[in-house]
Amino acid sequence: TRFADWHDSQHRPANLVGYRRAEPEGITFHVTATGWSEITKGYDAKKVARLCQVAGYLEAKQGDETRRQQLIRLPGMTTPVRVYKFTERVIGGDEWEDGAD
Repeated sequence: TRFADWHDSQHRPANLVGYRRAEPEGITFHVTATGWSEITKGYDAKKVARLCQVAGYLEAKQGDETRRQQLIRLPGMTTPVRVYKFTERVIGGDEWEDGAD
């Protein structure tokens, strides 16, 4: 509920953490730096991002897997901003196996 709809400029929730973009190939979530700080409060934000990438939830910058943020122009903004781009797997039922029984 705290993600704005990418295609609907009238849908801008209070306490926005990012944008949700629905496309034919799936849904992506673009989390702003401020939103990421809030989501990871009390944790090591860089480590959380790395673990999300390993689990397949977070898409790294194309061509540079060490860059976990992407430069994207968000709706209604004139300049690109850095965001964490998550796939729909982050909300799906796929369980990440850590090898433990």
